[in-house]
Amino acid sequence: MGKWCALGVLIMGILGCQEAPAEAPAPAVPTDHVAQVRQSLHEARVAWNDGKGTEAHQLVQQGYHDSFEPLEPLLRERDAEATLQLEYAFGLLMTLMIQRQPDSARVKSQFDLVEQGLARTAAPVLVQPTE
Repeated sequence: MGKWCALGVLIMGILGCQEAPAEAPAPAVPTDHVAQVRQSLHEARVAWNDGKGTEAHQLVQQGYHDSFEPLEPLLRERDAEATLQLEYAFGLLMTLMIQRQPDSARVKSQFDLVEQGLARTAAPVLVQPTE
């Protein structure tokens, strides 16, 4: 084998043995924001069940804007489709509440969908906030 061929085999051997770069870990989701969203949803559900539709809507809206929106970039990086579905679920919940849906079961079901979506999207990578 000529020296150029041997050099080519050597280079290919070196390049071929390199390890693929490690996949970056999924971004961590701060537990304080997730807990705040969950708390807002819980308080909103209680208010809705007590017939306080306006208060319930405000609580959902506040939880979304104050606690969920800051999480969106992290969640979107992890799973853009699931994050979009969760955003849609929040929007539909607020729409149903504004429309004062006479079918309370539909609103309650939408609360469940938002909470389940949040659990699926955020829970696998929860971390404690850094000090």
